[in-house]
Amino acid sequence: MQFDLLFKRTIVLKTLMLVLIIIWGAYVQSSAVKISGDTGATDIGGILFLLFSIFYFIASYLLYSFKYVGKLMFVPAVGFFIILGFLTELLNPSQFPKDIFYLFTFYIISSILFIGQGLVISLFFFTEIKKSSIVKL
Repeated sequence: MQFDLLFKRTIVLKTLMLVLIIIWGAYVQSSAVKISGDTGATDIGGILFLLFSIFYFIASYLLYSFKYVGKLMFVPAVGFFIILGFLTELLNPSQFPKDIFYLFTFYIISSILFIGQGLVISLFFFTEIKKSSIVKL
């Protein structure tokens, strides 16, 4: 099987899923502003998620390019994604409309993203990609 092709397609798919989650987050922010009237300019969770998203996109691109640094960045990015999700929910519980967009994003898109992350980690730790394709800098 062509693990390189599967690896690259999975990276593209999980990156698209993160983009959809970011779009959903922007939708939630805009609906929260309409409801409360607060612009949320000092929203720490939003700033952390922005920084995380930039880090995650860089790690994904480096993995896609088979750079060793991407491998080093990706596992902490996945861990930070999980921690950031739980911490923001604990500190600021969800107070947004649970409409069809929420259900689709939460139950479908997020699940695909987590499966894609697990697949990427599995591919670069347990296939020949770890030996041949990831180039050390």
